[in-house]
Parts: sequence; C-alpha cells; structure tokens
Amino acid sequence: MASKEISAGGVVYKKENGKVLVQLIRDRFGRVTLAKGKMEAGESIEQTALREIEEETGTVGKIIEPLDTTVYLYRHAEKGEVQKVVHYFLIEAVGGGGSGAGRGDRRRAVAAPA
Repeated sequence: MASKEISAGGVVYKKENGKVLVQLIRDRFGRVTLAKGKMEAGESIEQTALREIEEETGTVGKIIEPLDTTVYLYRHAEKGEVQKVVHYFLIEAVGGGGSGAGRGDRRRAVAAPA
C-alpha cells in the first residue's frame, strides 16, 4: 500500500490599480506553479497552506475559501509509491511580499494578470 503525503497551498491574489494579480513561483524543476508544500505535524491544512506560501514567497495571506483537492500517485526512490493529496485554497495577499526564506530559485515569485 502507498504511503500518504499531504500538502497544501493556493492561488494567492491581490487587487492593485484595478487589476487582480495572481502570484506564481518557479518550482525546483524551473516550472511555473502555485506555492504549496508538505503538512507538518500538528498543523491543519489551512495552517500548512499559509505557512508554505509565506515561506516560499514572503507573502502573508488570508484564506478566502477552499478551491479543490488533487490526489495522485508518484514513485519515491526510498518510500516507493506515494499517494499525494494537495489541498488548494483561494488566498488574498494581506502583507509581506518579500522573496521568501532559503528556497533558492523558488523565491522568485512573479505576479501575472488574472
């Protein structure tokens, strides 16, 4: 049976000059994606989403609503088959906006018109 890994993140947006801007990042493979990451012990999925977004982008967010949950399988070199469950939220940027902490290329957050 596959081990299970839970992650959370979301679509981070802010309104600026009459436009809605959506925050994107580059993942460790160089692909543009949404900020997300693994749940830590004792966290709720909402806490995970907000922590990961702040760690990866420096943005402080407020959850507006849940969006979707994605479930898929992948093969890990040591763990074997892993069931990945990713919870996504709609998150309004309410502060921060720095470049994140210690994530290398992942720190490069970009904003794109919605």
